[in-house]
Amino acid sequence: MIIQEIKEELEKQADPAWKRKVIQWYGQDSEKPKFHGIPTPHLRKLSAAYYARVRDKTKLEMFQLCEELLASGFVEERTIAFDWAFRLRKHYEQADFRILESWLRNHVHDWGACDDLCTHALGAFTFQFPEFIPTVKDWTKSTSTWIRRASAVTMILFCPKKKTP
Repeated sequence: MIIQEIKEELEKQADPAWKRKVIQWYGQDSEKPKFHGIPTPHLRKLSAAYYARVRDKTKLEMFQLCEELLASGFVEERTIAFDWAFRLRKHYEQADFRILESWLRNHVHDWGACDDLCTHALGAFTFQFPEFIPTVKDWTKSTSTWIRRASAVTMILFCPKKKTP
């Protein structure tokens, strides 16, 4: 039920002008993603509001909801799925790597998806479980541009923060 509500809300709040603009940005990518047409800051607020309604579900149930969102192929639904997965970071276990990596392989087809998943959920997971760093490094050998990019982007949390003069 909640997934259908989210889809309906996204359709209702879609901004055709924003959709045209964002499609132009992605125009050079080989795989053109589908958009409802909602700016990311507004989308993040929607994600938080809907997360508040499902936060008491088990991690497995949450991952299943994320899978439903990812199956749509819409950028906005993918963003919500990746956001919810990141919100679960305090409950990550080593076995969750299999799910997160499958999302990388099956649902990351552009720079936005790669950066969103890898700087948040995958990055947080790898930071918690550094024993997966060799696997992340192996991604550099992938034939997929996005998996190779993920290898670097996932490691951003490991970079020391420097103060700007």
